[in-house]
Amino acid sequence: MTITTTKTKKDEKFFIYARKSTDREDNQVESLPDQMKVLNRLVKERGLKVVRTYKEAISAKIPHKRPEFDDMIAQIKAGKASGIITWKVDRLARNFEEGGLIIQMLQDKAISRIVASDKECLPSDNVLMIAVDMGVATQYSKDLSQNVSRSVLSKFERGEYPSRAPIGYTNFRESKKRAYVINDSERFELVRKMWDLMLTGTYNPRQICDIASKEWGLKTKPRPKHTSKTLSYSHLYKMFTNIFYAGYLTYNGIQYKAAHEPMITLEEFDRVQKLLGKKGKPRAQTREFPFTGIIRCKECGCLITAELKPKVLKSTGETKEYTYYHCTHRKRDYYCNQRKNLTDKKLEEQIIGKLEETQIFPEFYKFAISKLKRANQDEFAEKEQITKSLHKVVLRCDEKLERLLETKLEGLIDSDKFVEKKEEINNEKALALEKLDSAENRITNWSEVLVRAVDFVMYAKINFVNGTDQERREILSTMGQNLTIKDGLLGVGSRFWREPFAEIAAYYKQKTAGLEPAISSCQTVKIESNASEKSFWWT
Repeated sequence: MTITTTKTKKDEKFFIYARKSTDREDNQVESLPDQMKVLNRLVKERGLKVVRTYKEAISAKIPHKRPEFDDMIAQIKAGKASGIITWKVDRLARNFEEGGLIIQMLQDKAISRIVASDKECLPSDNVLMIAVDMGVATQYSKDLSQNVSRSVLSKFERGEYPSRAPIGYTNFRESKKRAYVINDSERFELVRKMWDLMLTGTYNPRQICDIASKEWGLKTKPRPKHTSKTLSYSHLYKMFTNIFYAGYLTYNGIQYKAAHEPMITLEEFDRVQKLLGKKGKPRAQTREFPFTGIIRCKECGCLITAELKPKVLKSTGETKEYTYYHCTHRKRDYYCNQRKNLTDKKLEEQIIGKLEETQIFPEFYKFAISKLKRANQDEFAEKEQITKSLHKVVLRCDEKLERLLETKLEGLIDSDKFVEKKEEINNEKALALEKLDSAENRITNWSEVLVRAVDFVMYAKINFVNGTDQERREILSTMGQNLTIKDGLLGVGSRFWREPFAEIAAYYKQKTAGLEPAISSCQTVKIESNASEKSFWWT
């Protein structure tokens, strides 16, 4: 191997080759501009004739992955140049195949010389020394890959996410070696609302994407050289299939418990995967139907789908389209006998019939709302007394802490006793504050949930008949869980509120059975009720 500068032939032509590894494998000259400064100085000092410069930022670990390098080799074989100028020999190759190619071309004198910042390689040099240089670079690259993999695995085992956090979260770097994923205060709650919409089973990802972008103004977090962007449909599908949001990380097929705060539970994640379809992959839909995606075949468990079928009317010859619902028959290992198609009209009639089973009468509605408001007011009054009492407990705890500190400063109590008493008082204070929050949330949720329930059963049928497809879908989803179809019949799984409201509806039908004409749901009927019946209503 020649260290000193060899005299250059007048007709000798050179290619400059500069490469920056994407894996940051060297720390001496990290950028292409830095390499070019060194190489241009070499060219000027030695009077080398350069015919072309090649630059690329690609790792050399895998052969035939560098288009600039491959083109340079082809040009050398074609006789366009015979020498190579590079910062270091290991810039040319870090794998045995391409390293062997360079050595062979040098031995065959296809490459007249390799000029580097620290040495020159000539055809007359010892092949073993050149091979050692290439081999060291290859082994370094292999070791680096193993070290990186080991480091990444360690991060996953600690629950750390070694990549850019998905939307709703952000990366926080504590030091050069430790980084964490924390909640993005600007987007976390909005992304959680998107999961909530998906969990209702009444929205598909495209609808949710439009709502989040157009109504909420949600955009991705800006990054260096990248501005905020609106969410794409593909971005949303990836989000809804990413178990990261349930507090887990996946690496090499193994799941690890994450250190960041989960946005959803694992059960909620699994439910969304079922809503999306087989193995969590989204189903392509060319047309939307109001009741697809929330009803399953009772026999095989597959989702019920819908399709439009044209039909020619014999009387007029006109062609009309009709919607039919049927099982998707997705299970290949099970033969489903459900081959009957259900028209949208017949399905809607059955849904209306199910809604009538729990539809309450106006007199009960007025009674229920009045009673709920009165009970709510009573609970508010009770809550005020509770909160006053709890506030007094908090104040007493603060006073105790002050007295305890004074006692410690006066030397009347030792350190161990001080810590014990302080912890006891702080626990008492924390419990009181927790009860305060619980009381506030309970009164708010209690009022909102019950009023919505009474409103729903009162007006569900009317809203279903007159509502949009999306509203009707939401009503069906709220009406019951485990919605199924078998032999053309709709089945509605039980919800805890259906049975008591069904009793009230049956009471209404019994009272109005003899009235003519039939009473519609919109008419107000005076139903005389004694105290015992109203007690039954309230229960």
